[in-house]
Amino acid sequence: MTTLALGENVTLARHPAMLRNVDALIGVFVRVGLPLPDAYRACMETIRTVAGFVEFQDAPHDRPPARLDPADLHASPPPWPTAPDGEDLPHLRRLAVLEPDTPDVLVDGLAARAR
Repeated sequence: MTTLALGENVTLARHPAMLRNVDALIGVFVRVGLPLPDAYRACMETIRTVAGFVEFQDAPHDRPPARLDPADLHASPPPWPTAPDGEDLPHLRRLAVLEPDTPDVLVDGLAARAR
């Protein structure tokens, strides 16, 4: 999809493959009918989704912190995004019991704007 180098100091302007990949992804959204500004927004949202997955789901598997118990990598949900004891996070607590959105929710929403 796009080249992510979150653990490195690589900027988009310094790595041509990153710009080509972003341009190609914008092109995908343009080809499905989005106007260019919406195609750009969809591209950036897709990259944010992928980057979030990489940082929160994939990175602990690739570079586990020394303090992390290997069994925690397979726990669902993993223990690291939980609230500290006694902290009340009412909105997140209510969201935790809901079924998470699939990527189709984003795609369907974008497709509706193109119609």
